[in-house]
Amino acid sequence: MDLHTGYHGGSRPSANVIGLRDRAVILENKTHQKTVWQFISNPGAVLKGGRIIGMWKAKTLKDKLDISITMWETTTSAEQKLLNQLAQEYAAFRLLDIRNYTMESA
Repeated sequence: MDLHTGYHGGSRPSANVIGLRDRAVILENKTHQKTVWQFISNPGAVLKGGRIIGMWKAKTLKDKLDISITMWETTTSAEQKLLNQLAQEYAAFRLLDIRNYTMESA
């Protein structure tokens, strides 16, 4: 399964990887582009087959983590399970427990 999550945009080093004119290569929808490439909240991208199909945000509250995923394309139950697993791994990397995990379709 070719499904990944990652950071992009904002002040992270990968911000220069995707120039403004090249963003449509991995995300055609201009409204979604504005949502993904934010400088303030800097959400992460959900990638599948070299294209962005959703975004995710993490919010730290004391020693807990809230993770929300918004999908713009349909995902299989196996892909949803993988995203949940990746969220768990991210929380473990941050040494935090997940307080709230949500996945929704836009």
